Amino acid sequence: LFHVGGSSYMQFGVHAGIPSIMTREVDGASLAAGLLAGATRTFLVPAVLGKVMEMGPDAINLFKRLRTFVYGASPMPPALLAKALQEFPDTDFVQVYGLTEVCGAVTQLTAEAHRDAAHPERLTSAGQAARQVEVRVVNPETGQDAGPGEPGELWFRTPQLMAGYHNKPDATAEAVTEDGWFRTGDIGRIDDGGFIFV
Repeated sequence: LFHVGGSSYMQFGVHAGIPSIMTREVDGASLAAGLLAGATRTFLVPAVLGKVMEMGPDAINLFKRLRTFVYGASPMPPALLAKALQEFPDTDFVQVYGLTEVCGAVTQLTAEAHRDAAHPERLTSAGQAARQVEVRVVNPETGQDAGPGEPGELWFRTPQLMAGYHNKPDATAEAVTEDGWFRTGDIGRIDDGGFIFV
C-alpha cells in the first residue's frame, strides 16, 4: 500500500462495496489462494504475469479465472503480452500509466485496444488519456508544444493532481505549472488516435 498502484486499486473494491482480497506478498501461494477464493480481477506488474507464464499450464489455467487483468508500473514486454492475449482469450487486459503525484492512473489502454487487430502497434502504448485528464507533449528545451507525433515531455492536467509535495514548495513549483500542468519528466509522443507512447 506504499505505492499508488496498490492503494488506488484497493479503493475500487471498497468504493464498489465488493469483497477484495489483498496479499502481503506477491507470491504464487497467495495469488493462487486469492483466485481459488473467487477473485476475478487483479492489478499486477508485468513481471508477475511473466512468472505465471513460466510456471506452466496449471498456473495459466488458474489465472484463466480472471475476467480482468490490469497491469502497470513498468513496461509490458511485447512478446509476453502477445503470448498472454493468446493464452487468455476471455480475459480483458487493461494497462494503466500514472504517477503518485496524479493520484494514480492518467491513461488507459482498454481491453478493446488490446485486441484491435488493425492497430497492433498500439499495444506498446500507454493508451489514451483517462476521463477528465488533459495531456500535452512539450519540448523540454523551448517549453512549446511538440508537433503532432513528435516526442517531448508528457504533461498532464487533472482534477486528481496532488496539492503539492509536503513542506517542499520549491519542488512543487518546479513540478506543477501555474496553470495546473504536472510535468512528469517522462518523454513520450501521441499518435493520431490519441494513444500515448512513453
